[in-house]
Amino acid sequence: MSEKTVKLDDIDRKILFFLQTNCKIPYHEIGKRLKIAPSTVHNRVKRLIKEKIIKAFSALLDPEKLGLNTVAWVGINTKPEKLREVANKLVEYEEIQVVGSAYGNFDILVQITCKTPNELNNFIRTKIKPIDGVINEPRRASSIFTEVFKVVNWLPLRDLEKEIKISTPFLDPSKKQ
Repeated sequence: MSEKTVKLDDIDRKILFFLQTNCKIPYHEIGKRLKIAPSTVHNRVKRLIKEKIIKAFSALLDPEKLGLNTVAWVGINTKPEKLREVANKLVEYEEIQVVGSAYGNFDILVQITCKTPNELNNFIRTKIKPIDGVINEPRRASSIFTEVFKVVNWLPLRDLEKEIKISTPFLDPSKKQ
């Protein structure tokens, strides 16, 4: 969890909304839409990076087009004293996109993406199960997505898209700019 919550004003939240929607949007375009100078946008983005609100700029990839057709949530139980150690080991694997401690039936939940169910089973058997501190059989708790309906790479910023009226092509990567 975060040590402190950073206060954001409306301009910061709107800038973050634009960047989450399309991280390649030019600062002058954000400035034009928000009626502020591009230098103001630049300085605020710089501050948001420094304050670690913006961790990185990234692209959202289509796993199916890359042959990664198996996405699964896997529940893992650990020895209580080994939970953080197990989680830190799981974070190292490229196949795992999400690692989080959980309440309920499992101590840790992970999202794993692989090419095939067989590759998923092999990954669980050879990479997760042998981790010191993992107890029981992680595979037993697996759920495999048969179809993915939504994947996003952003956080909710209070319906700003309605307020900003996002109907311009720069917010839709599939449209020519």
